[in-house]
Amino acid sequence: VVIVDKVGIVNFYLENDSLVRRVHIFLCSMEDGTPSETDEMRPKWFDLKDIPFENMWKSDSIWYPLFLENKKFIGELWFKNENKDIKNHSIQAVIKLP
Repeated sequence: VVIVDKVGIVNFYLENDSLVRRVHIFLCSMEDGTPSETDEMRPKWFDLKDIPFENMWKSDSIWYPLFLENKKFIGELWFKNENKDIKNHSIQAVIKLP
């Protein structure tokens, strides 16, 4: 059985691009079974203290702490420098997602 809980919504704004990318973030847990590799991901487990933020999108280190605290959140992130750096961000915990 897989349990899926929507925990976040983040809008991403890329420099020189008018398209807003809205990402819905889910927490999934399995009571049994084994995660398997897909074209988009290869499951790998880390201790919480060893999460490799340096290998992830720069924005992940901003919203991931709320995710790890099992809080729901909404936010916006603006990228600059050919989308390599974060220009600004606003992430907040919420009681309920819209």
